[in-house]
Amino acid sequence: MKIVWQKQIIEQNPEIKIVLGNPFVGTSKQIPHEAQQEYSRLVPACAEIVRKIATDYQAILLDYEKMFVDLQQKYPNLPPEHWLWDGIHPTPAGHRHMADIWIEKAGSLLICK
Repeated sequence: MKIVWQKQIIEQNPEIKIVLGNPFVGTSKQIPHEAQQEYSRLVPACAEIVRKIATDYQAILLDYEKMFVDLQQKYPNLPPEHWLWDGIHPTPAGHRHMADIWIEKAGSLLICK
């Protein structure tokens, strides 16, 4: 069930496009072990909630969590800090891939008509 303000926004702006990016976390020696375990439990659960919201509202999903997992699998010889310098904040290389997803998934929304 949509809450009132969401319904009003959609009714007043029928062409509105919602873009959501889900949370992500990587591994890092800078994150204490206990915190890493907690992040590894909580962040994927939150990412799944964002996926559900995106589905429910036909939003564009920028699946950063999957992107960082895929990058680690594609480039196994690179340390996780290559993408997320402290396990949370992206490096320039991580930001580049995030920008690529923006352009791929939502870039057409940036063009003014």
